[in-house]
Order: sequence, then C-alpha cells, then structure tokens
Amino acid sequence: AYAPDVLITFGGAIVSRRLKEFTREHAPREHWRVDARTVPPDTYRSLTLHVNVSPGVFFRQLVEAMPAAGGDSPAGYAARWHEKQARTTTRHAALVESLPWSDLLAHAILLPALPRGSLLHLGNSTPVRYAQLVGRTPAGRVDGNRGTSGIEGATSTAAGAAAVSGRMTILVTGDLGFLYDSNALWTCPLSPGLRVVVFLNGGGDIFRSLPGIAALEELEELFVTPRDVDIPALARLHGLALFIASDAGTLRAVLPFFFASTTTPALLVIDTRQAPNSEVLESYYQSLKIS
Repeated sequence: AYAPDVLITFGGAIVSRRLKEFTREHAPREHWRVDARTVPPDTYRSLTLHVNVSPGVFFRQLVEAMPAAGGDSPAGYAARWHEKQARTTTRHAALVESLPWSDLLAHAILLPALPRGSLLHLGNSTPVRYAQLVGRTPAGRVDGNRGTSGIEGATSTAAGAAAVSGRMTILVTGDLGFLYDSNALWTCPLSPGLRVVVFLNGGGDIFRSLPGIAALEELEELFVTPRDVDIPALARLHGLALFIASDAGTLRAVLPFFFASTTTPALLVIDTRQAPNSEVLESYYQSLKIS
C-alpha cells in the first residue's frame, strides 16, 4: 500500500539506510532518475528511466505538461502517508519526553532551540542522522559535508560560511569529526557568529549502532576510535567562549547564553560519554514501530 507507482529521484544520496531498504523491498513500478551524469546511480535497484537533464529543466517541463486538476489519487496514496506521519509525530513527541540523557535527547533539545534564520551545518555521521529524527528547526538553511568518510572539512566549511554570511552559523558535530578538522580554528579572525556544538560521546559513536559493524571485535579500535583529547582546553586555546552540558537541565539552561549575541565565537561541549546512546536509539526505533 505504501509502494509508489512512480519514484523520481535527483541530487545526492540519501542518508537513511532504513528508507533505502524500504524502497528496495517495496519497489516502485517506475523509477526515473533525473541526473546529468552519463551513468546515474541506481540506489534502489529499480531504475527504469534515466532522464539526462538537470532537475530544474525536468521539473519545469513536468509542471507544464501536467493537467490543471490536482489532488490525491483515488486510492488515497498521499493521505495514507500523511496519516502515518501524523501518528509517528505524536509518538515521537511522547518518546522524547521519556528519553534518558543521551545523544538523541540532546539533539531533540538543541535543534528546536536554534535562533530563527540562523545557518545550521551538520557534521557526519551522527549529527545528520539524529537531525533526521528530530525534524524541522528554526534555522533558515541547513548544510552538511559528505566525503569519503563523512567528516572531512566540516568545521572549515562552517567557519567559512560564518565569515562570508555574517549570520549566526551553528556547526553540530561529533568529537571525532571535530578533532579531524580542528585546524580550522586557526582561521583568523573567526567570525563572532560562529557557534560550534561538539557531542563528546567517545569517538565515532554511530558505529556502535550500525548492524554488522557493532558486533566486530575491532569495533572500538578501528571504527569508533576514541581519542583522549581535552576539547575544552582546545576551545580555550583558540579563544572561544566555552559552555559545557552533561545533562538535559544544564543543556536547556546554557543554550540561551550560548546563542546570545557576543563579540566572541563560542563552543558548546555536550558530554554524553556515560549515556547508553546506541541502546536509546534502538529502543526509540522499536517504539516507533507500534505507531
């Protein structure tokens, strides 16, 4: 009932593994890939048509060719999805209220509290995945880097965006991604509108919840790769105003001061090293299934 008749894809790869698996299992009758590349990716293993033009050209022509009458299909395809989304949104709100301190709860507190119209840069891989679950934010624009391993240059990109835009720019990153590109903080001068949020969760925490990888005996050494670096000291070295939160109450209390207009860039460390992050995430997914 939820499989599409026609799937139209364009742009970069999606992040959600679950959405990929769902679409592969419930394949569309037609899959059109709008892509100017000679060989487009067949992410969902159902490609039936390659439309070799830019997305802008394709959608302009599609709209012009569509009949004036609109609305849902007789079978109510869109209505079914909207109904499921409404139930899931209600269930999500209830689950967030009962969450223990964890990466998921911290993202659920942080992202809705962003200043309206600010620029949000999401590091990889943990922040972008949690942001998907939390949903919309007051941020005016959301960007993120996707590289070979997903963490290259995120801090540099955010620092550059803050300098050029003159607007408050918030980077949300994990500790490993932040350390990977910490030399970006030598940029002189850093924009006073730059805000860096570092999730101190003990390395590449996302790998602890990925099927297959999480069971490997080399998990901690080769995938999570925790690093014992004093991130608050690193912030002080570069002259950033420092904020630290290690529980939900403290995080809610410091956010207004962290986002307050100052003449100094700032860094917020959210310490979840003792939290059962992977267990909380898996429990969240299981609880959503009943919706």
